[in-house]
Amino acid sequence: MKKIYLLLVFISLNAFSQPFYLISENDQTGVGNICNFYNVSDCSKSPVNLCPANNTALSIAVNQTGNLYTSVDSKLMRQNQGETNCTQIGTFPQTSNNNFPLINALIADHSGNIYATGNKQNSPYDSRLYKYSSGNGITELGVLPSQILSLGDLFFYENKLFLIGRDFSFSTIFLIEVNIQNPSLSTIITTLDVLPYGAFSTYNNGVSKVYLTVRGFSAGKLYELDMNSFTTTLLNCPLEALLNDAASYYPLSNPYKYY
Repeated sequence: MKKIYLLLVFISLNAFSQPFYLISENDQTGVGNICNFYNVSDCSKSPVNLCPANNTALSIAVNQTGNLYTSVDSKLMRQNQGETNCTQIGTFPQTSNNNFPLINALIADHSGNIYATGNKQNSPYDSRLYKYSSGNGITELGVLPSQILSLGDLFFYENKLFLIGRDFSFSTIFLIEVNIQNPSLSTIITTLDVLPYGAFSTYNNGVSKVYLTVRGFSAGKLYELDMNSFTTTLLNCPLEALLNDAASYYPLSNPYKYY
């Protein structure tokens, strides 16, 4: 009964507000898995017991039933809705020299598949796209264009998959439309004037919105990204200073619709 109640609460919030999960590190120690469930509408938040608590998760995703997914080192973890324990459901494949990719972006689609991007940790550097499905586990879909490294997060917008990326010098921040059939053909859409560590999208009453989360010295910041003009607007919603990633379930998330 408790699980059913929590699921109904999640569905209700998803239908009538703009909720998202945010993971962050302890401001004093710089480690840990602090997770809060926010509402964009009034910036209210409530704590979430995210596992594993003794590791730092760089990324988070949530599917339509409220299950949470995190990447810890080379592992993909799942925490079912209403539970406090998590299960390792896969390991991201080694790239070369016995090196695992540094996974820093996760997203769930409408079918429950998980997409991830991660950067190779040894030269020559590149960024790779992965997919997890319950039937096939984790598979590598391909390598993104050579000038792009994964930076902050993945998000869906009107059935298209987007990535926050950067160049090798960290001087330019990109918004990239990801081609899941051939990741090497992914396209830089625009540059951004903020440095997001997280991104997520919401859908309410037929309206889609995109948000970016940015680290700060004393508090993180929340921006809305206009997907027509690609301009950002700072919102009055202070967040944790050492934030890592954000996630919200977005129903228009069938990336194969356009291929």
